[in-house]
Amino acid sequence: MLTQFSIPYPDELLYSLCARYARLMGHGNRKLTMEHLFGRTTVTAVFDLPIHLSTLAEHLAPLGGPTASELIDQFTLFPYHAGFHPPERRAQVRAAMCGDGHPHWLLGLISSGVQTPNRLRSCPVCADQERHQYGEAYWHRLHQLPGVLICEKHAVWLEDSPVVVPAPVTRHAFLTAEEVVPHGIQGRAVPQGTELDFLMDLALRSCALLNESPLDVPPPALRGQYLYALATLSLATFSGRLRLGSLQEAFSAFFPAPLLGQLGLPPAEVWLPRLLRRPRSASHSLFHLMVQAFLHLDREQLRAGVHPFGYGPWPCLNKAAPHHGQPLISTVEVSYTLNAREPIGTFACSCGFAYRRVGPDHAPEDALRIDRVASYGGVWLAALRRAWPDATLSLRELSRQLGFDPQIVRAQAVKLGLSVKRPGSRGGKVPVGRPAPPQEETFSKRKQRHRAAWQRVRRDHPDGSARGLRNLVPATYIWLYRHDRTWLVNHMPVHQSSQAEQPRIDWAQRDAALSRHLRQAALALRSAVPFVRLTPGRLAREIGQATLLARRLDKLPKCRRALTTLCETREAFALRRIQRVTAGLLESGTRLPRWRLARLAGLRPDVLAQPSVAQGFEQAWAALEARFEAPAA
Repeated sequence: MLTQFSIPYPDELLYSLCARYARLMGHGNRKLTMEHLFGRTTVTAVFDLPIHLSTLAEHLAPLGGPTASELIDQFTLFPYHAGFHPPERRAQVRAAMCGDGHPHWLLGLISSGVQTPNRLRSCPVCADQERHQYGEAYWHRLHQLPGVLICEKHAVWLEDSPVVVPAPVTRHAFLTAEEVVPHGIQGRAVPQGTELDFLMDLALRSCALLNESPLDVPPPALRGQYLYALATLSLATFSGRLRLGSLQEAFSAFFPAPLLGQLGLPPAEVWLPRLLRRPRSASHSLFHLMVQAFLHLDREQLRAGVHPFGYGPWPCLNKAAPHHGQPLISTVEVSYTLNAREPIGTFACSCGFAYRRVGPDHAPEDALRIDRVASYGGVWLAALRRAWPDATLSLRELSRQLGFDPQIVRAQAVKLGLSVKRPGSRGGKVPVGRPAPPQEETFSKRKQRHRAAWQRVRRDHPDGSARGLRNLVPATYIWLYRHDRTWLVNHMPVHQSSQAEQPRIDWAQRDAALSRHLRQAALALRSAVPFVRLTPGRLAREIGQATLLARRLDKLPKCRRALTTLCETREAFALRRIQRVTAGLLESGTRLPRWRLARLAGLRPDVLAQPSVAQGFEQAWAALEARFEAPAA
C-alpha cells in the first residue's frame, strides 16, 4: 500500500505523480520505486502510455485511489492518442496498458511519422503560479502532446526541460518538475498573428480531445464528413473523389511549410491523401486535428454528422395534399450529377408525391424548393381529375391550387385522358409536345455512329485526356460505355501521368554517409562519461536514424558491417570499463583496494565470473600492483 502517494493536481501526468512519490520517499535505488509502484523493477518510466497500471491501481485501492481505467483516462495521454480509433482498438490498448502490452504498437504511433516529444515540457508562467499555489511545480498532460507548442492559458511558448523520456541510460528514473524547471523564468510570448491563432486553435482542439469523451464516430463516417466539407469548398466531388492538386495547394496555403516542420510533421502530400482516401490503417490524432482545423469542423459537428440536405424530417410539397408543408418525409435518397460535382436529393412522401432538388442546401428556404418532380402521386392526380371539369375554376387558378405551371397541369390532364377542352373555356389547345421521334435506327447503325463520333473527337484532339474527350461528347461516351465498353476501352487515349517522377534514393551514397556517422558516434560514445555500451539501437539513436536503420538495413551493407564491428558484447563493454578505470588510476596515482576497483568498473558478480572479464581484471590488478610497491590490501 502506497500510503505516501501524492494527491493529484489538475491535469497532472501520471509520470509527475510517480516522480513526486519517488522524491518524497527518497529511495536511493530507483528500481526500488518501481518495485513499490508497479511490483517489478524492470518497468520503464514513460510519460505518455505507461503499462502495468493494474498493479499500481491495486496498490492504491486501500487508499481509495483511482482504478486502472481512471488512471488511463485521467492521468495518461491515452484519450488523445486513441480518440479516433474504433472502440475495439481502444479496448485492446487499455488491456495493454493494464498489463505488459505494447500500446504504442497497437496505436500505430511508431510508424505514424509524427515526432513525439522526447523531453518533458512546461510553461514557465504555470510553474510560477503552481509554486505560489501548491508549493511546487508539476508536469501537465496537455503540455506533452504532439503539436502543442504553446500554453493554452497564457499564450507563451512551452520550454523543453532536461528530462529525456525514456532516458537513454537510466530508464527507471522519475524526475519532478520542481527539480528541473528553473525559478523565475520569463515566458516567451507568441507574437500576435496567424501563427498564434493556429497554434492556439490546435492546443484547444488537443485539450478537448484529451479531456472530453471520445467521439465514437466510425472511421468511414468521419472520412465521409471530411469529404463532404471538402466538396463544399470545391476540393473534392460529392461522390468522394479528391481534387488532390487543388487540395494540397489550399492546405499548403493554410499551413505554411515551416510551421508543419516546427510541429514535427512529415510533408502534407505524404499523409493527407492517405487520411482522406479509404484508409488501410488508422492515422495519428494530430493529422485528424489538422484536417479539422483546415475545414473549420468542431466536435459537435463531427458528432452530429453532415448531410447535403440537412437533417430530416423534410416537408411534403404536394399542394393538393391536406398535409402540405408538414415534415413527414423521414428519408432522402442521394445521387449525384453526371460530373459528380453536386448531390441530388429525391424526397418521396407516403402520398406518392416525390420531388428532386440539387444540393447542397445553403439556407432553410432551400428545403421548400422543387427542381424536378419525380412522381405526382395518386393524391395530386386525383385532385387534378376532380377539379378539371369544374367550370368555376380557371386554368390559372387551378394551377395555383396544384402548385405548378398551367402548361404542366394541362400536360398531366392529357396523360390522364381528360378532355382537352374544359367546361367554360373558349377552347382547348393540345399542349405542344415533343416532335415525333425519327425512325428508329438499328442497334448496329447506332453503334457505328457513336464509334465514328468517338474516333472523330480523338482525331480532332490528339492530346486530349479521357476526361476531356468525355466532356466533349458525353452522350457518345455514355452510350459506348453501356453498350460497347470493350471497344471503348481499347480506343481510350493513353493515360499520361501528371506527377513528376520522384527522385530515386542513392542508397550507396546514403550507406556511406551513415556508416561514417556511425563510426564518429561510436568514437564519441567511447569517451563518454558515464560509460555507455555501444549497441545497434544506441548508435542509431545517436545519429538520429533509428527508424531508417531498423527498416532499411538490408539496403545499407556498410552500416550493417559497421554496427557488427562497433557494437559491444557485455564482456567487451566490461573490459573497456576496466581499461578506462585502470588507466585513470595509473595516471592519477590513486591507491585503492581490490574490491574498489571492481566497484568503479561496475563489475557485477555474474559479469566478473566470465573468463575473459576475469582475465582482464587480473591483468589490470597486476598493473596496479606493479605501479605501487605496496598496494592497499
